Parts: sequence; C-alpha cells; structure tokens
Amino acid sequence: MGIVRLAVSVSLAAGALPACAVARPAPPPPAVAMAAAPSPILGPHAEPTLLPRSVLLAPPDHSDVKISPDGRSIGWLAPLQGALNLWVGPADDVAKAQPVTQETASGVRSWRWTFGSDRVVFARERDEDESGHLYVVDVAKKETRDLTPVDGVRAELLGLSPKRPKEALVGLNDRDKKFQDVYLVDIATGAVPDVVNDGKDAGAAALGRKGGAARASALTPEPESRANNPACR
Repeated sequence: MGIVRLAVSVSLAAGALPACAVARPAPPPPAVAMAAAPSPILGPHAEPTLLPRSVLLAPPDHSDVKISPDGRSIGWLAPLQGALNLWVGPADDVAKAQPVTQETASGVRSWRWTFGSDRVVFARERDEDESGHLYVVDVAKKETRDLTPVDGVRAELLGLSPKRPKEALVGLNDRDKKFQDVYLVDIATGAVPDVVNDGKDAGAAALGRKGGAARASALTPEPESRANNPACR
C-alpha cells in the first residue's frame, strides 16, 4: 500500500507542474536606429517658413523719413535702380512722391531739408579715396548742383539755420587735408562769400546763433547730432 500511494503522489505532483507555470510575455523586438531628420537650414531645400535673404540683406523700402520745415512736403530714402535715392512728395499724399536724385553707385546716405523747404542737401561719398561732396537739389525743378566742386576733398554739412535759410555752414579740408575750414555757402548758387576759421565761436555767429555753439574747429561731422543740439539752433 505504501508503494502505491507513493506512485500516485508522484503522478499528481507531476501533473500539477504544467498548471503552475506562468506564461511570460515575449521580449520586445530590438530597437531600430532612426535616421535624424535633415535640418531645414542645411537641407537642399529651405522650408517656406524661413526668412528669405532679401529680407535681411536688401536695402530698406523706406528710411530716414523727414518732413519739410513748412510741413507741406515729406521725403525719405528708398531704392531706385539698386541704390538708395531721395524721394519727395506732398505730406498729405505720399503716393505722389517722386525720386529727386538719380544715384546709381553708393546711393544717398544722408540728407537734410533746407529751412526754405524748397531744397534738400545730401552727401555723396567716394570709398576709394574717402572724399565726399555735398549736393543741393531744387525739389520743384529736380535739378542737382554740386555745392563743393573741389576734387580730392571731404565736405561736411556742419549746420543750417532758420535765421539764414539760404546759406549752409560747410566744412572743407581743401587747405589742409588734416583739418577743416568752415565755409558759409550760398545754397542756391554755391557761392562762398565767407571763410570762418578764426578758432572761436565764428561758426555759430555766422549762422546768427545766440551764445555760440562751440569752437568752429571742434564741430563734429554728424549733421543730425547738431540738428538735435539746442546750442545749434
């Protein structure tokens, strides 16, 4: 009897083993390395959301906007034939603006209204010899005149005044390349009646300014900074 019981116990135990086994999930498949997506900047075709180079590198559509002293006209710099030129039109109808300069090389870099509101003055620089001339444009006639027709010199607009609206204070290094002499130039004709270089406050006195601005030889070459300086009004 003992032998039979042993055999039965072994048989039951053996039959119970499959029921006790726990099914394990199959292992996941090995990960496959995914190729990195190409960069939109380095890829052969740029994405349409990227800014085109023309937006970053092209000349501005409009810049350096100024209203004439009488409030009737407005001017700005805008491209014309690949270079910045000066456009002028009625202040109340800017769509009628027309170019008053025809620069094709370096273009117009800076400009000013005269206090008569009928002319503008702009600078043209030459990069090869670091010289530059000042030009005046009759807005109505669209005629341009060289105010400083001297070769090899650098001309700078030093000041304009409402007290002498037909004249401009101009710096020229025609006598000595290292220093500028200050000239009082007739804007309409280009005539140079006076030379102001006494080293005191002659520059301010020439334009009828009260109190004087600074020594004429110390005037800085940036006309816009002087235009905003109360001492130069």
